[in-house]
Amino acid sequence: MPMTAEGQKWVTGLAIAVLIYGAVVLFAYIVGWVSPRTCEGLSSVPCFVVAGWYAWTVGNREGTPLHKWGWALFAIGWLLVGVAFLLPSGTGRLVALSSAAPTLLIGFGTTFLANWYGHEEGGTNP
Repeated sequence: MPMTAEGQKWVTGLAIAVLIYGAVVLFAYIVGWVSPRTCEGLSSVPCFVVAGWYAWTVGNREGTPLHKWGWALFAIGWLLVGVAFLLPSGTGRLVALSSAAPTLLIGFGTTFLANWYGHEEGGTNP
């Protein structure tokens, strides 16, 4: 399941763009150009981008069912984090984050297990 050089460039560019966007939002908040609530709303954008990338990966990349489940859980987890940034402080945000944390952890565990199995099981270890 190796990634092509073009795919690797695209993912690297996306990661750099998300980091630059985060730095710009942080800078705008620190200098007072945006309110804390606006900063929270702007912080949801990278979460939705990452969730969209994982959702695209589930549908367009070859992988074992275990890989696809892990990627789907990552997409759901990042979607929940983005929703939490959009919600006002309170119970709704707490519920979204309380759901996102185990979803992301289980997604990590699922992907880790998918990579741990040998080739005969569909994983990537020799």
